[in-house]
Amino acid sequence: MHRDGNLDEAEKCYRALLELDDRNANALHFLGVLLWRRDNAAGSLDLIHRSIAVDPMVSSWHNNLGNVLLSQGHYDQAAAAYTRCAELDPDNLEVLNNLGFDHNLYQYGGGPRVPLSDINGQGDFWKGAYWFRAYWGAFALMLLVAAHVL
Repeated sequence: MHRDGNLDEAEKCYRALLELDDRNANALHFLGVLLWRRDNAAGSLDLIHRSIAVDPMVSSWHNNLGNVLLSQGHYDQAAAAYTRCAELDPDNLEVLNNLGFDHNLYQYGGGPRVPLSDINGQGDFWKGAYWFRAYWGAFALMLLVAAHVL
């Protein structure tokens, strides 16, 4: 319901679950996200904090907490929430983006997507991909030399 945009029904379900179990981490969290989407950041923060207190190991919840905090202008707290998410799930591209590390130069072995066409192959796009491969190849070589020296 929530993903389908039926927020009223989803809210009723979350609240019904919380009447049965006021520590239901999923209901707490997703009701918090729903309230944030409805511009109720204060209520949202309380619920998301409560869900994280019940289950602190769900990385995406820390990312959502960071989004709510960022929307309220609490930049340092948002960065701390994003950092915690990245600690729990280092491969989470959404949180890397939120922290500003989404560029291919920050992601080891990253490179641009190169379109492939039946008519002209990779066209001129191969040049950019080549430079990224050269960049990461040079970095790998530096790591190899450093490992040998140490």
